Amino acid sequence: MIVRKEDIIKALSKLGAFKYNLDKIQKIADANNLAIEELTIGDKPYSEFIKEGFKYCDELDVLLEAARESVIEELDERTIALLNSLDRIEGDTIQDYYMSEKYNNLPFIVERAKKIKPLYTRKRIAAFIKRKYREAILCFFDGRFDSCCAMCRSIAEIVLKELCKNKFGGKANYEAESLSSLINICAKYKILEGPRLNSAIRIKKTGNESMHSKISKNEQDALTSIEDIQKILKDF
Repeated sequence: MIVRKEDIIKALSKLGAFKYNLDKIQKIADANNLAIEELTIGDKPYSEFIKEGFKYCDELDVLLEAARESVIEELDERTIALLNSLDRIEGDTIQDYYMSEKYNNLPFIVERAKKIKPLYTRKRIAAFIKRKYREAILCFFDGRFDSCCAMCRSIAEIVLKELCKNKFGGKANYEAESLSSLINICAKYKILEGPRLNSAIRIKKTGNESMHSKISKNEQDALTSIEDIQKILKDF
């Protein structure tokens, strides 16, 4: 197994984020006189969150073992010192560490999570659309608002293609159609109307800006995109 610098940095970042979140949620629990085991971190119960932390420990542990046979270049002194402190000692797994960078403040994630309303649909949604929707939600929780808006745009394009296929059957192939073209088709044949059509138009605009504008989207932009996707998916 060849270990790269990117592998090490990624593993440390995940582990650092976990420890930082754990410290933050403990402070929240202490401040509100709550049992930390009863809290939810993002969309995970505390028990699942802890299991995820163990997984990150194991991942880094495997990398550290494999790194003994690899030459990893361009690591700064701080990272090298950190890796040395985390390395195995007489067969023990990774020590309690960790480093915080990715998440600035766990309460922000919790507050964002509260703003997302549950999505109830009339029909079962395809698994791959669910995965993309969940990724958009996780981007929102994580504060990656441009990514969230871009994901919502991607979901809208997929859903509108499916709506057009359902409307016209096998008479045409919509895979090559742009989102703008799909919106026009949906408007012309009343596949989408009123608020749902406006949602599609807004998602396209915000998604395009998230990918091409020099100005990043903000939390409200991302939240609006998620709410717009929910409107479209609700009666999909």
